[in-house]
Amino acid sequence: MNESTPLNDDNRWEQRFSQLGELPPETPRPFFYTRLQARLEQQQATGWTPIWLRRPAYALSAFGLIVVLNAGALFYYSDSATTTDDVTTYDGFVADYQPTNSIDYVNE
Repeated sequence: MNESTPLNDDNRWEQRFSQLGELPPETPRPFFYTRLQARLEQQQATGWTPIWLRRPAYALSAFGLIVVLNAGALFYYSDSATTTDDVTTYDGFVADYQPTNSIDYVNE
């Protein structure tokens, strides 16, 4: 009796597999390839963008980082810059940017 049970199970599996072989092949819906080709052309027409720009969180984070770095540079250089009182006149410009007349090297 125990020997007949595996045979019945095997027979049932064989019947199931034979039923799968009798199924007709699946056919795509009408105009599938036309829709697929149109979608591929649409993706190619939009152009290439980096993946981090496609996600708003990455783009916003990058923009915020640029703003913070620029603000930090602005505050850093505005405090450390030496200014003269007379920078708007020609004399102030010459005083700031005129090279000195002394020569720091020796040609002997």
